[in-house]
Amino acid sequence: MQRILRFLLSGILVCSIAAPAAASRFMIMGDSIQAGTGVTDVTRLTSHQLQANANVVIHNFSSPGARMSNAGFFAGMTNDGPSVQRVFGFFGMQGLIITLGTNDWAGNTDISTFYTDYLNLLDTIPQSLPVVCLTPVWRSNETTTNAQGFNLNAYRYVAAIACASRGHTFLDGRQAIPNDNAYFTDGLHPNEIGHDAMAAFLQTELTTLGWLP
Repeated sequence: MQRILRFLLSGILVCSIAAPAAASRFMIMGDSIQAGTGVTDVTRLTSHQLQANANVVIHNFSSPGARMSNAGFFAGMTNDGPSVQRVFGFFGMQGLIITLGTNDWAGNTDISTFYTDYLNLLDTIPQSLPVVCLTPVWRSNETTTNAQGFNLNAYRYVAAIACASRGHTFLDGRQAIPNDNAYFTDGLHPNEIGHDAMAAFLQTELTTLGWLP
């Protein structure tokens, strides 16, 4: 009996121990821009700079070609609420940064579908998780219209409306990087100085929001 009591008591003591102190954790969801296409020095990547400069953990959940909406066999990140929940874990995260939309525009995603899918992602992540939606950054061909008849600004607007409708903050991606080809490798993917600019922009905005020290 004493052995059983000691076992039960040890379990109570273990369960009562608080989680150890840990660095603040954030997650970025993005496409090839955040994944580093066009960058040769990975220390200049936006997520890397944020992690190093703010002394936080950045989980970079980005994939070249990623969209918010489904595109044939390529599943959109609208389906990745459970992935965010998994990273959120038992102790949570301090914020999620969504940087999607440029491939939805370029891939001719129906704009109402883009809106619905954006809301679906926001509705399937942990509802206590703060979110910032960074609308698509500048690209050299953004004033042209896609097959749906919209330029990139329309998708920026829809992303901002979806984010605001759920009480989250949105940031204008056109302000993140100077709208100049000198900051891009190909008019779409930021080069090292483009990522320098975007990292500085996000660090300033996230600090203003109280996310970063």
